[in-house]
Amino acid sequence: MRGTLLGNLVRQGAATGTAVFLFILAAVAGRYLGPEDFGIFSFALAFVFFFDVILDPGLYHLLIREIARSRQESTRYLRHGLAWKVMASPVAFALIAIGVQVLHDSPRIHHAVYLMALAAILKSAKDVYASALLANERFGLNAISAFLERGGLLVAGTAVLMAGYGLIEFCWTFVAVRALDLLVIRQMAVATCGGERPTVDWRFLLSLIRIGAPIGALYVTLNVYNYVDTVMISVLRNQTETGWYGASFRVYEGLRMVPDVIGIVLLPRLSRAYADATSELAQLVSTAYRYIFLLALLVSGVGVLLSGDIIRLAFGADYEPAGLALAILVAGVPFVFLVHFLQMVFIAMDRQGLLLKIALFGLASNVGLNLVVIPRYGFAGAAVTTITIEAYVCVALTLSAYRAGVLKGVLPKLAVALGCWLAAAAVAVWPLALLPAYQRAVLLVSLFLALLWLAGGVGAEDWMRLGFSRRRS
Repeated sequence: MRGTLLGNLVRQGAATGTAVFLFILAAVAGRYLGPEDFGIFSFALAFVFFFDVILDPGLYHLLIREIARSRQESTRYLRHGLAWKVMASPVAFALIAIGVQVLHDSPRIHHAVYLMALAAILKSAKDVYASALLANERFGLNAISAFLERGGLLVAGTAVLMAGYGLIEFCWTFVAVRALDLLVIRQMAVATCGGERPTVDWRFLLSLIRIGAPIGALYVTLNVYNYVDTVMISVLRNQTETGWYGASFRVYEGLRMVPDVIGIVLLPRLSRAYADATSELAQLVSTAYRYIFLLALLVSGVGVLLSGDIIRLAFGADYEPAGLALAILVAGVPFVFLVHFLQMVFIAMDRQGLLLKIALFGLASNVGLNLVVIPRYGFAGAAVTTITIEAYVCVALTLSAYRAGVLKGVLPKLAVALGCWLAAAAVAVWPLALLPAYQRAVLLVSLFLALLWLAGGVGAEDWMRLGFSRRRS
């Protein structure tokens, strides 16, 4: 018996919602460390992500997909995923150590990067266990692990900073908390899937790496795309601007988790629907696409209006320039939400090769534009580049989904939704411009939902199509 889609969304939403702990921690760190040290911390986080493909050559999403299709093989997939982590971790750490010494000569930056690399290795090992839990739709257990990890980071990190310690001690909290979290989720996964001793059938492991390679290449491309701005600002401008951009990006990154929740929850069902060649695939994709777009419009409108207030409240007056970058980034949320969802759809359809081609073009364009924009316009120019490339990727993936036959009849309803949003935004931005931003945000949301309801943009039939009812496996 599988849980309802609504129940799974709530559980996975709770897991992803714990990202608010990381956001609060980032705000606390920004205040206690100051823009320069917070910029070093942001650089360290971004830099280690570039080497994630060594630790995870597509295994996370591949294991979710394959275990969902063949749950009796859970233990075998789990064992080989762990075996790869054991072999790949020393290689990744060595390359990170060499790379950071090439880019920077500061021992403090080196030390911070080494510690965040250790934390990333521990997090990557945890992902093997997490993929097994998600594939078996044990979203509640995954939520418990997320709460322990991120809640632990918030408590320990805040305590370290308030006790008067600095950047290096703060980075050590990530290593300690993630080591403990790894032990906890290991027990959960073993209880769910059985033993996980890392034994290796080399032929099977190599087949996993070969099949997962396009997914791994895709996600390393996405990681580089997401974090290259931060690294380029650090190298081409200064650590203070890196800190400002890091503050705005922490908020933006949190918002991107919304479509990830929906995509991860739907991935097992989309994978089974594609494997069984059922009509459920197109129904799920088309309906979810429309509702993600509606949600993104709400988030974008509210976020742009409140961007300055969010930055001042969370990070303080020293980070006020980051409000502009956040407003620019949040304006592109509709593109971002749809891109993240469609990536899960194409992974479920074994079309990761297409995703990789589009992502590589997006990455090349992003780096090329940033080389021109960042030296002249700084972190604000990097934000404009980000949403410009996201718009291109969104259009490319949407057209591909139409050609694949999994996206049908959504354009008329999208046009209705966009028209309602523009009408509501025009009222909130112009006639009501003298009102406080939070009041305009409330009015924007209320007016948009009212117009959408009157225009018939939402309906109970969609909820049934999405599968908000209990089904038997």
